Amino acid sequence: MTSRRWVDCLEAGSGGEGTAAGWPRPAGWRVLVPGLPQWGWGQRPRGAVLFGSFVTAAAVGAFTWGTATGLGLLVFAFVGHVVSAVDAWNQAAFPPLGRWVPWLTATVWLAFALYVPVLVAASLLAWPGVCGGGPASEGYLVNCWAYRQALPRPGDWVWFRPTARGHPRLGRILAGSGHEVEWLDNQLRVDGRPVPPPLPTPFRPAEAPRSMAYRIPEGHVLINPEGGGQRPASGLVILECDRVVGRAWAQFYPVLERRLLD
Repeated sequence: MTSRRWVDCLEAGSGGEGTAAGWPRPAGWRVLVPGLPQWGWGQRPRGAVLFGSFVTAAAVGAFTWGTATGLGLLVFAFVGHVVSAVDAWNQAAFPPLGRWVPWLTATVWLAFALYVPVLVAASLLAWPGVCGGGPASEGYLVNCWAYRQALPRPGDWVWFRPTARGHPRLGRILAGSGHEVEWLDNQLRVDGRPVPPPLPTPFRPAEAPRSMAYRIPEGHVLINPEGGGQRPASGLVILECDRVVGRAWAQFYPVLERRLLD
């Protein structure tokens, strides 16, 4: 098959973009876009299939980020990208590169030059955190770098650990270090300003005190935990800033497969 292609190139040219001798031009940087080298050589159907398969798998995989389906689709997109690069190199290389060299080179090169950096960045800036369990699960994208050089601020939705080894969960920052918190007439105030509802009773005892005032210690924050799904939220908690894993900035659905089946 490959030998016949070179005969065709010598006799009638590549039928698309090629060199003066009829050979396909080297793919170069175009291998970064699946199907682009093939499209440029006039192989429109092959290029369209490679590009369309990659874009579809990558888009749906990104939409279902944090699920087993999303991982499988991203792996499929990566394999499709490798296939496109190997096909381009095999067509443009003379003498042939061999059977395994193009596959190994494309896999290692694309993985470490493109996919690993993208996945690392996505894990740091959009880590998928799941809140709740079962069909009522909710997922949130968490920026794990948000508080590397800054402290959580009131109003931020954050991903935090209730205990040192506890499972992370979602919550909203109500007050930061040094803020005066007051509970009076069933109303929570921070530095004299009322906290807007919805807000659970900020005490775990069955009967809350009529009034209470305290200052948030240095290096701590007051968090209103989110129940997640159908679970009710617990009372407010004061935690060290170190237990705030990151800032939740978007929501996604980790049970998308079940939702689609339903």
